[in-house]
Amino acid sequence: MTIWAVVLETTVGASERKHVQAHTVAHVTGSRADAFAELERRVPARRRRGVAVLATRFHRP
Repeated sequence: MTIWAVVLETTVGASERKHVQAHTVAHVTGSRADAFAELERRVPARRRRGVAVLATRFHRP
């Protein structure tokens, strides 16, 4: 089963000090559609610009 990370990327700072910060909002086990549903539930529509859903796989020994 794939574990998806819902990551919110935000541009902060001004001028030459501008940079991107990334925050993991949630981890979702299931399909990509499940990850997007969690994104819609947790992040308001006005903040979704710059949000990425990344696939990550965790291997347990």
